[in-house]
Amino acid sequence: MKIHSLVAVSALAFGLAVPIGLVIPATAAEPVKSGSYKTQTGFKAIEEMIQVGDKHSFTHGVVWGIVSGDGPLHVGTAMCPYINEMNGDTITFQGRCAWSDADGDKIFTEWSGKFSASTGAGDGQQPITGGTGKFSGIQGAAPFHCQALNDKGQFNCSQEWNLTTK
Repeated sequence: MKIHSLVAVSALAFGLAVPIGLVIPATAAEPVKSGSYKTQTGFKAIEEMIQVGDKHSFTHGVVWGIVSGDGPLHVGTAMCPYINEMNGDTITFQGRCAWSDADGDKIFTEWSGKFSASTGAGDGQQPITGGTGKFSGIQGAAPFHCQALNDKGQFNCSQEWNLTTK
């Protein structure tokens, strides 16, 4: 008899808990506020280079980054596939990035820039093309400056995020 009572109580508790759980709405992430934010990102490139001429090459790869600084991406990551062409001292890059915050919400960007092979420094533009979660509907851009740290594909970039919400 006690077993039947325990089963009945368990069934009742489960029967009440499931509908209550279905009625309580999931809390959505707060949308990001418009504003300007500065971040620093340490990147590591994994790439393949193809020499096509004297001081002329094509490279493709992916850079992986860790983001720090202020704003909504202060504890985040970046994954950016790219292609570039080096001709003499000028390296022209273009690619896309998926920037993730600590909650897994993402900002998507398309970027391009020019770098100097001799100094390892460069600047570029990075318009925002979309977002998920709290970044849904986000617009803006994140101009950047990067500096190579060594010949191992490691470099540091600073971004100035200018975000607007719809």
